[in-house]
This record gives sequence, structure tokens and C-alpha cells, in this order.
Amino acid sequence: MACYARNNRFNGVLVGVTGSVGKSTTKRMIALSLENLGIDVFESYGNWNNRIGVALSLIGIDRNVDIAVLEMGMSGKGEILELARMAKPQIRVVLNVGASHLESLTSLEEVAMAKGEIFRDAKSGDVCILNGDDPLVTSLPLPHGVRKVLFGQQMGCDVRLVAAENTDGGLRSSSPSRKRERDGGLCDS
Repeated sequence: MACYARNNRFNGVLVGVTGSVGKSTTKRMIALSLENLGIDVFESYGNWNNRIGVALSLIGIDRNVDIAVLEMGMSGKGEILELARMAKPQIRVVLNVGASHLESLTSLEEVAMAKGEIFRDAKSGDVCILNGDDPLVTSLPLPHGVRKVLFGQQMGCDVRLVAAENTDGGLRSSSPSRKRERDGGLCDS
């Protein structure tokens, strides 16, 4: 039923987010950012990031939504691949690789490969977003023809955080635009 909903009911853009930590927060930040641009967004509830949660999320997406943001979790090999095949995201995000999955996998490299399953069936033109500060994430193989976007603090990242500070209960961040970075300046965002 979930595959039917994805293939026949929802024709918008789907964003799939995975990582050892930060999926729910990142999913929420993506949805809020898009909503502030006037885009009609669906986001999966709470941490509905397993086979049942992703399926229910796909079934629950309104036909008129422009973009859906779903998190994809795992406890072992093959689970992210199954979720990605069910959801068919056009934008695929891997946040990080951590020790939270070592109860079922033997090394951080195995965790990285399991998280990287989200990229396996990416089509030409899909966007694959990777944490440029995590070497296990940046070493993941990507299919030919996808658009690779790196985020992080490292030089060379497409989206780069250069400063962050707590202010009045919130966070203020700065990131250079590509042009301003070449010119040596910063832009607040």
C-alpha cells in the first residue's frame, strides 16, 4: 500500500534523511525552512523512521503537498535500502555515522555502508547530500549522474558553517555564500 501511495498518489519531491543522530531535528529544520518559503510540506511524525512508520507516512501524504520529508532509521544492514526503495527520495541526506548501531554491526565502516544504502538506487539528477566533516560519510559511493552536495565546516563544502553562537535561547549562524567566500567575505544567514 505504501508503494502504491508513493507511485500513484504523491508526485512531489521526497527528501529522505538518515544518520546515526540528528534525523528528527534535521527533518524538522528542513520542513520549517521550506514552510517559511511558502512551500506546502509534509513531514513524518516524530521518529516514524522504520518500515511501519515510513509506510504510514507515505500513505498519509496529502496529494497536494509539494515536498515530503521522511526520516529513515535502521538497526541492521538492508533496512535503509528497503526504506529508500519504498519511499524513492529524490533528495537523499546522510548526516553522520556513529556507534549507536554497533550492537548489530561490527564496525563504524559497516554502519557507514548501511547508512549509504540510501544512495544505492539514486537516479541521475537526484541530489545526494553528505556531511563533509564525517570521513565515513564522504567515502560512501554514489551512483553516476547524481548531484553531490557537501555540508559542514570544512573548506570545499557546498554549504559551510563558519560561526555559531547561542543568543537569547536560539542559535545564530554564519555561512559564506560561494561568491562571498571567493571574495573573502561572510554573509549572515
